[in-house]
Amino acid sequence: MSLRIRMYDVGFGDCFLLTFDKKVHVLVDCGTFVKQKRDRVDAALKNIKKETGGDLAVVVISHLHSDHHCGFTENKELWDDPKHFRVGEVWLPWTENPRDPAALQVQETIGLSVFGIREQDADWIRYETGFGGAKRRYLPDGNGLSIPGVNARVDCFGPPKDPSFFRREQAAERLLRAAGSGSGSGSGSKEPLFAPVHCRLPGKGRRPLEDVVATEEDVLGVAGKLMNNRSLILLIRYGEHGILLPGDTEQGSWIGAFDTTDIERHLGDVTVLKVGHHGSWNATPRMLVNALKGPLTSLLSTQAGISGENPVKEVRERLGGLGRVIRSDEGGGKDAGGWRDLIQV
Repeated sequence: MSLRIRMYDVGFGDCFLLTFDKKVHVLVDCGTFVKQKRDRVDAALKNIKKETGGDLAVVVISHLHSDHHCGFTENKELWDDPKHFRVGEVWLPWTENPRDPAALQVQETIGLSVFGIREQDADWIRYETGFGGAKRRYLPDGNGLSIPGVNARVDCFGPPKDPSFFRREQAAERLLRAAGSGSGSGSGSKEPLFAPVHCRLPGKGRRPLEDVVATEEDVLGVAGKLMNNRSLILLIRYGEHGILLPGDTEQGSWIGAFDTTDIERHLGDVTVLKVGHHGSWNATPRMLVNALKGPLTSLLSTQAGISGENPVKEVRERLGGLGRVIRSDEGGGKDAGGWRDLIQV
């Protein structure tokens, strides 16, 4: 058995290539938030084509933010042409299922324009018209998951099926109420999951979320959290490794995963963590860190100076107590294209 995880430096975004047994490939997200880094996405795609020969057993799109999908939506001609890429399956959150009434209700809550993705691009991802007609899986779907040709166990623990968890952020419900979007419900947690939770807002500086007063900008920030909370949470166990891939899952859906699934009892198997939301406060909760046993390799795809204090120092220190924290934008070992082989066994 062999495993290689390659993290690409695409700026403030995610792009990971997992290679099993030197022949089966899984691509997890491909995008960047920073337009000036689009050339890094192009370089990543060229390397992915070289490494895989264009054959990908699975493409995972954790959620529909551009820093996770623009490498697909801005290069449809590559993904729809079998001369370039051939994809077996595309894995998406259940919230993106165009035929599920519950998912459609979630999609209609806030327009796609808030998230910077055009309707036609979302449809290309959601329907089996994109990626050369590759099969879609909207997860979790209650059925078993597997990577074709790989002896691995794959579990999906999120996003939660109860959309109310998407709103369970400190102050998020308060902001949504102020915006006239409904009251939601509390998390029921007896103690803070994050200490402290802060955000940086235009004209306000760094403030505790509980002190934030709702403005239009604040509400848009909450809308982004709703999309982040629609991220897939995948755990792949292969040989001695457990690879946790939570997209940009934030507080609400972590609560949902712990409350409605048995994820907690599996987290002791995790040896590799894809750090959520580029190192933000509320994507790496204490409940998660406390359940991880270590030694842990944390893969942090980020770019300093783009979004507030991300990657937050305290998050890096918290994970550093469990093992290595490797950033995409720091350190040696990267070749000219900006990628690093982080796990190779």
